[in-house]
Amino acid sequence: MANANVPEIVDDGLRLIQADVSEALDLIDDETVQLVLTSPPYNLRKIYERDKAMSLEEYIEWLTPIVEKICKKVAVGGSVCWQVGNYVREGEVVPLDYHFYGMFLSQGFKLRNRIIWKFNFGLHANKRLSGRYETLLWFTKSDEYVFNLDPIRVPQLYPGSVILPGRVRLKRAGRAATRLVRIPQIFGPFRLKTASVRIRFGRSPT
Repeated sequence: MANANVPEIVDDGLRLIQADVSEALDLIDDETVQLVLTSPPYNLRKIYERDKAMSLEEYIEWLTPIVEKICKKVAVGGSVCWQVGNYVREGEVVPLDYHFYGMFLSQGFKLRNRIIWKFNFGLHANKRLSGRYETLLWFTKSDEYVFNLDPIRVPQLYPGSVILPGRVRLKRAGRAATRLVRIPQIFGPFRLKTASVRIRFGRSPT
């Protein structure tokens, strides 16, 4: 569905829509998207966020209809990778993934992994432990989904190990990755999203 009032670029099968997310989603046919990969604003008064900070309730109310639209666009075998951090309200930490989990659950999606991205930068907290991590929630729309493990395997602890009777052989391609990843902050968002694409399509984005 095209809209002459919304800037679009279509080139070699790729489609780039420059618009507010709610307006852009209206241009996409339902159940046609294989992977949604996004990191919405955390409502932390960043310069790239909205003009004014919202209360937690306003923030949830603003994103709920967007999540509902996204869920309609995802194909039956599709996935959503939703990366978020924490929102701090008067010294109280609010884990945003908790709220988004409920949103996707209400739309019939299933959580397959809650991936923790740990980094070593950020502000130092004085009255609590510093929160140097974010979470990536991987949801699927159904039980029929694609998961490519080999492209994201990590090196074995004991490469070249032998097979012993009654023991499970370690795969020589590497160990299965875990739900905790340690990536420098400057590379973190890109590598997380690259891994998400590899899981779904078996290769990196080009």
